[in-house]
Formats: sequence, C-alpha cells, structure tokens
Amino acid sequence: MNGSFVFIAFTGSPVSYVDLAGVPILIGFGIAEFVLNMIVLSAMTLDVLDQDVSNYFIINLALADGLIGVVVVYNGLYTLLEWKDIHECLLRFGIVNGFNVASVLNIALLTIDKFIKIKYPFKYYHYITPNRAKVTTLIVWLFALTISVLPAAGWSNIGEEWSHCAFFDVMSRSYLITSILIYCVPFIVIVTLYPQMCSLARRHALAIQSQTRLYIHRKGTWRFVKPVGLIVGIYVICWLPVGTYLILVLADRKTVELSGVDMGTILAFSAGIGSLNSLFNPIIYAAKIPAVSRQFKRVCCCCCWRVPFIQSNAYSSMHVSTASIQTGISRHSSEQLDQC
Repeated sequence: MNGSFVFIAFTGSPVSYVDLAGVPILIGFGIAEFVLNMIVLSAMTLDVLDQDVSNYFIINLALADGLIGVVVVYNGLYTLLEWKDIHECLLRFGIVNGFNVASVLNIALLTIDKFIKIKYPFKYYHYITPNRAKVTTLIVWLFALTISVLPAAGWSNIGEEWSHCAFFDVMSRSYLITSILIYCVPFIVIVTLYPQMCSLARRHALAIQSQTRLYIHRKGTWRFVKPVGLIVGIYVICWLPVGTYLILVLADRKTVELSGVDMGTILAFSAGIGSLNSLFNPIIYAAKIPAVSRQFKRVCCCCCWRVPFIQSNAYSSMHVSTASIQTGISRHSSEQLDQC
C-alpha cells in the first residue's frame, strides 16, 4: 500500500488507487480464463474424448487453468476486502500453489504423451491406455490437492503476533523450497523431451518426404509437436519471472528487501503475468483442435448452436469418411456461420 487510499473496507483495510485500478483488470482476466477453459473442457469432453487418449491430459490441463481463473477472481476480491482470517490466508496460498502444480504436471504428461506417440507410434496404444491416463491424472490431482492443504494443516510460518496475510511472512521457507523442487521435476522433463520430439519429428518428416515427395505428410508429422511446443513455450515465458523472483527471495531475502520495492507488489505483478498462461492455452487449443474451434464459434454466435456437428480428429491417423456427404454438410455449416 502507498500512503494514499480511496476508502476503507469494512474489514478496516485501506484500498489504494492502484488496487482500485488494477483489481477490475485482474477480475476480468480471471473470468476470461475460466470461461475460455470451460469452453475447451466442454468441447473436448463432448466431441473427441474417446478418439485420442491425449485428450484426457488436455481436459485436465483445461480444468486446472479454469480453476486458476477462479482463484484469480477471488484474489481480486480479496484485495478490496482483505478479510483477516489465518485459515483462509493459508488455504488460499496453498490452493494457488496446488492448482499451478496440477497445471505444470499435466503439461509434462502431455509432453510425455506426444513424445511416446512420435518415438513409438506402433506401440503408443500399448503404453498409453485410457485407464492408465485416468489413473495418472487422478494421482496428479490427489497430489496437487495435498500440496494445497499442507500450509493450512500446519506447514506454515505463523506466529502468535500474526496480523496481515503476507505471502513471504506466512509461508514456511521449507514449504516454498519443496514447491520449487516440485516444479523443477516436470520442467526438466519438458525441456528434455521437447527438443528430442523436434528432432524425431524432423527425421520422420524428411524420411517421409524423401519417399513420397509430398509436403503434406511432412506437415502432418509436425502437427504432434507444434501445439505442445506452443503450450510449453508460453508456460516458460509466463512463469519464468515469478519463479526467478521466488528463488532470489529464498536465496537472499535481505538483499531483496534492501532494494526498497515492496516484495508483495513484485510477487503480485509477476504472479499476474504467470496466470496469463491459463488464458493463452485455450486460444492455442482453438487454433489447433477443430472440435475446440467449432465450440468457440457456437458460443460466440447463438445461431450456430444448431450447426451440424462434423466429426473430425486432427490427431487421429485413421479417418473414415464419405467425401460427398462431408462436402454437403460443410457447405451447409459454412452458410449458417456466414448468416451469424
């Protein structure tokens, strides 16, 4: 807080001009993250869930990102109200950490899934089965929820004179170090496997192109790599600032405090950049997955709710269709979309 404020909340906390200007933007981003990821969730669940095991990981990633949007909205409201309750404080920080752990673990699972699909295409459905995907994602969520409740369960730095919910004051140093190590494991998996995926995809594309002399096959080979690459790249860009700042504070907090800048302000700003990752992921899905793109069109245009559904799977190598029927339905769908 700076010296000036607009009003005093009913809890007795002053609300500054910066808070009043930034909170609506924060809440707007949170609502957008939740809505967009729910569209992805509904599209993947209703349309293409049974066609590709990879969709289980995409669904869980969309669920984690949507829940992060809910937390962003809640944090925006907290900034204005700041109800002083120690259990709420610890649980809120724990849930933020837990949902982000679920997000990065699902990104790692999606990366592993695509790596196996490229390196072992004929054994993929032997290694990755729907039951194994369900069990793995369930373990991820149980682990994330455990991480969420640990601070409220006692793994914190609460003293008898607690009066303000400040992240670096209430969170235990050992808990923060453990959380960073947890994030490092999937991050190492991601940055290790993705370059190998690119190398394998390039070799496959060159081999197929040399045999068939058709560029379309090369483009099809890269379709497994590009969406994951965008998701991984955006995740690293968004969360690198807050990750770096946390490491600096844990390494030498006194030096950071001597800089004169409020630690909570820097953390809030860097964490806000990180939360934008949950906004970019559904946009990537809309651009790369036809079912998600169609669902976005249905939501954006009310008259498109009755558009005939065209079964399509961009990730399946086997596609059975009747060309004349698809052409007619596609033309009819395009005409309805143009009328919207």
